Amino acid sequence: LGTAYGTLLAFFLLSCTLSAVGTLISSLTDNQAVAAGLCFVVMLLLYFMNSLAGFLSDSDGLLCTVMESLSVFERFYTFVSGVFDLTAVVYFLSVAAFFLFLTVQSLEKRRYN
Repeated sequence: LGTAYGTLLAFFLLSCTLSAVGTLISSLTDNQAVAAGLCFVVMLLLYFMNSLAGFLSDSDGLLCTVMESLSVFERFYTFVSGVFDLTAVVYFLSVAAFFLFLTVQSLEKRRYN
C-alpha cells in the first residue's frame, strides 16, 4: 500500500515539474505550435538525460555528473521501485518552484515591454 501511494505521489510531483517546465517554454513564445514542439523536445531530453550522460562519460566527466544529478526521471524511478526518497520530493518541488519563478519573471517582462 505504501508503494502504491508513493508511486502516486511520484506521478503527481513529476507532472508538476514537467508542467512547470512546459509553462516556462510556452511563456517564452507567442506561437503555440513552436511552444508545443519545444516542449516535446525538452521532455524527450529530460527523459533520456541519464542515457545521454552515459554516452558522454568517456569524453567529459563533469558534464556527465551534472546531467545524472539533474535527471528528473531517475528520481521518479526511485519512487516507483518502492523507496520513499525525501530528497527527491524536495528536488521535484524546488525544480517546479524555480521554473514557475522564471515563468512569472518572463510574463512580467513581457507585460512591461
